Amino acid sequence: MTPFLRLVAEYINHHHQSATDSLCIILPNKRGALYLKQHLAAVFQKTIWLPTIISAEELVSQLSELEQADNVDLICDLYVAYCNVLKEKAETFDAFAKWGNLMLQDFYEADRYLVDTKALYQNLKEIKEIENWSLSANELTSTQQDYIQFMQQMGLIYDEFTKNLIQKKQGYQGLMYRKAFENFNHSNAINKYSHILIAGFNALNKVETIIFSELAKTKKATLLWDIDKYYFENNEYEAGLFLRKNFTNQWLKSDSFIGNNFIDINKKIDIIAVPNKVGQAQVVAHQLSQWIKEGKSLHKTAVVLADESLLFPIINQLPKEIENVNITMEYPLRFTPIYDLVDNLISIHHSVSKNNSGSFYYLDVFKILQNPLFINYYQSFNPSITLQSVIQKIIDKNYVWLSIHTLEDLFEQTFKCS
Repeated sequence: MTPFLRLVAEYINHHHQSATDSLCIILPNKRGALYLKQHLAAVFQKTIWLPTIISAEELVSQLSELEQADNVDLICDLYVAYCNVLKEKAETFDAFAKWGNLMLQDFYEADRYLVDTKALYQNLKEIKEIENWSLSANELTSTQQDYIQFMQQMGLIYDEFTKNLIQKKQGYQGLMYRKAFENFNHSNAINKYSHILIAGFNALNKVETIIFSELAKTKKATLLWDIDKYYFENNEYEAGLFLRKNFTNQWLKSDSFIGNNFIDINKKIDIIAVPNKVGQAQVVAHQLSQWIKEGKSLHKTAVVLADESLLFPIINQLPKEIENVNITMEYPLRFTPIYDLVDNLISIHHSVSKNNSGSFYYLDVFKILQNPLFINYYQSFNPSITLQSVIQKIIDKNYVWLSIHTLEDLFEQTFKCS
């Protein structure tokens, strides 16, 4: 099967060979840019001016003239706007931080789909009034009144928040999409290219649909879809749902790059039942080792994880013959050993402050002693007492709460208290 980006490179060679320097290719994300460059080099087999290759987010940033703000900064800016509107009724930042991300997500979705925020929050206020209205009550309670008032002020918070961000030339993704839509007709970000190829998209939000349709309508852009007939032409398959929806728009229709690879290409699928995550990682390592022994190249082998938390267990068990891997997935910070270590340290001190005994709960201690980073740090001192022996002593002596003196006895001469 010919990779989709290879087909894109061949399309460029056939239709835009003499104008690659003024060509722009828009991909769903940045990851595909590297591989597209490799395919372009293989297809052209000569020195060319590289086309401009950008992601959808970069296009939106150029059109909106805003930079993506950091999420921590966004929460702080949102809290400032929240305090400016609610004044003395505003909660502390600690309380606000627990639900501030939900408000930010609401604003993001409203902007991404070009919702009239004034009408939205006015309607929400009226809905909440109806929900809290009762024939048996003379008037609303103070709590109900505060809640309804807050819903009404959501619109004011949104206006204050977005106004401050725009003044700083910053934005969250939703706001950037809204401003990109507003600036589209008078922006020079599009006019500097002779032609635009929009390649490999699937689900489009409202702003992308409008912009891509307008570009196709004016023949400024060509859409190249990555489509297989197997799921696209069968309405029962959800995999083709968004693509079928896109094709209901006459300007988004395209006959290019519609293949039948799913049926035509022979496939061999083995299903192995594994009860837990560690077992899955071991199966992956065993299979890779087997292919290496058989002399098979792993250059085009991909390990696709259904659960991102499997990344580190699999990396730790990769065969020693595999020196480098290309990881194209994000990995949440909360799954990393450093996050666990910091979280466990906070938990153990919080536990001490709650029981007022100055002792540590044994399970909290276990979590720290079993953390990979702590193990490496401890072993760097070449201690005579192993952490596993300390854990075993705690279990054998049935300790529940561990004081500083108890820990000194367990670690013997290797124990240091700072």
